[in-house]
Amino acid sequence: MDIQPSEQGPGPNPELRQVRHKIDGQGVPAPALFVPRQPVVSGRAREPRWPLRLAIMFGVVTILCAGVGAILLHIYDNATRPDRTTPAIAVQNYLFQALQANDDTAAAKYSCSAASVSAITKFRDDAVAAAKAREDEAGFTWTLGTVQTTGNGGIAAVELERDTTNHGKLIAASTTEWSFDLRDGGDGWRVCGARQVG
Repeated sequence: MDIQPSEQGPGPNPELRQVRHKIDGQGVPAPALFVPRQPVVSGRAREPRWPLRLAIMFGVVTILCAGVGAILLHIYDNATRPDRTTPAIAVQNYLFQALQANDDTAAAKYSCSAASVSAITKFRDDAVAAAKAREDEAGFTWTLGTVQTTGNGGIAAVELERDTTNHGKLIAASTTEWSFDLRDGGDGWRVCGARQVG
């Protein structure tokens, strides 16, 4: 059997030979060209998180403001709510508003809707007018006596003192006895009647 010589010349296989370029007359390997590869990001692009953070901050601030507002409203309500918890307190608060503050609107918060208290308001108005005619001032103090209750009704005894002053100097004083009718209407005690008894 005849063996045909290979058509390839001496040396390594041309397919395996390293390609060389001549630079300045010498054969050197061609420099490899370095191309940076871009990072591959899989999936959708990440969206900025600031809208979510802003929404969370807004929600927290809203909750805090609502809580503080509720607390302040509760404090204000307790501070301005008429105290009618007991018959004695209701009478004391009514007399303060009707005689010392001379505020019938505020006094109405401590009296029944159809209260018969014209006697005490007339007593106050007459005393103030008489003192003013002499360029004096009228003032009132009182002492709460016994308070008797039966069911949702009650009667309070009050000793009322009328003072007349001029430039802060007491020039006259008188004492009268009063009886106040009280009733608990479910929202606290109220003054429903006033009459002079002595």
